[in-house]
Amino acid sequence: MRPFRKKRFVRVFDPLVKTHPYNEYIRADEVRVIDEEGKNLGVFKKEEALKLAQEKGLDLVLVAPSAKPPVARIVDLEHFRYQLQKKERMLRRKQKEAKLKEIKFKPLIDSGDFERKVNQVKEFVEEGHPVKITIVKKRRVSKELQNQLKERLLTVLGEYCKIVDIQDKGSNIHILVKKKE
Repeated sequence: MRPFRKKRFVRVFDPLVKTHPYNEYIRADEVRVIDEEGKNLGVFKKEEALKLAQEKGLDLVLVAPSAKPPVARIVDLEHFRYQLQKKERMLRRKQKEAKLKEIKFKPLIDSGDFERKVNQVKEFVEEGHPVKITIVKKRRVSKELQNQLKERLLTVLGEYCKIVDIQDKGSNIHILVKKKE
């Protein structure tokens, strides 16, 4: 029979411990302590810093684990957790996904339809979406008509967009455009 071995690390189910270890989950021997008002109190042993935090009725949270020595702040843990969640929500709100939009043109397109589709491309590009323009060859349309439409598109869109890529694949022509920076 094997002798009983004590586990080295306790499995923690709090996700905050992975990013910002607090109180007894801090592994560093020495930490630089910052109080709740933002004043630097100096470098303390972990046990002394924990006593300091407990005297104030607050928690010791590691905010910069990669610093030498690691930086710990004396804060209310629930308030700190709330502030992190609030920051994440704000970042998610500001983050906007750019989705690839595709607009198809046919070589025998009417001028009104052409203008409408070009305006659509401009709107998508202004919103920050990359746009894939496909010139589709249908029926017995010559390659010359397709190339004329391509040149017409490039001259109109060249003023508003940055042309990233032009590909001639089989019977179709693909143009990828993005917002000019």
